[in-house]
Amino acid sequence: MFMQIEITLKNYRCFPDSKPATFSLQKGFTSFVGVNNSGKSSLLKFFYEFRPLFNKILNPNQLITAMRGNAQNFTAAPSILDNEEVF
Repeated sequence: MFMQIEITLKNYRCFPDSKPATFSLQKGFTSFVGVNNSGKSSLLKFFYEFRPLFNKILNPNQLITAMRGNAQNFTAAPSILDNEEVF
């Protein structure tokens, strides 16, 4: 069973607080379409850079631990040279 997931990105690369990116993922095919310099590549980088976090979320035990307020660490993608750039 696959549920719909809505993601809002703020303060990530080209998406400031004042102009966040919001999109939904659901069963089937999802694509990002837009004009040049609209943030499509930044969205793809988000999925690449945060894939270890998504793996943790998919693990029910780690998700429950995180929901209880316990800190969860994850290893950033090797392409991230500066954590400040991402956060």
